[in-house]
Amino acid sequence: MVEIDLESYGKAAFRLSIGVSSFGGMKTPNGHIAAEDVLVGWLDEYFVLYQRPWIWSFFPSLANFSVWRLNRSRVTREAYDVLVAQVAGMMWEVELALRERRCGPHVRRVRIDRSKH
Repeated sequence: MVEIDLESYGKAAFRLSIGVSSFGGMKTPNGHIAAEDVLVGWLDEYFVLYQRPWIWSFFPSLANFSVWRLNRSRVTREAYDVLVAQVAGMMWEVELALRERRCGPHVRRVRIDRSKH
């Protein structure tokens, strides 16, 4: 599964959340969830693709994909085309996470220990 997580607070930014759900879906305290209804963030392990992963520890929202602009300058179509090409060039990292559960240079692994809940 690949989900596009849009930045909140009106900023034009996003990241990709990547995960693999079992074919049988998911068992929760509230009942069973079919595989097609499972969200990536509900998984015990998933991956997140960022444009600038090195800054995530300090400023998580700045790590997301976005078009940079200075002093409210107008963003051009070419800037968005460059962003799309950049994301497309990282699809090998999405496949690496989905197939082999490995992280490429723009991917961060998220593990959630739900045994304590």
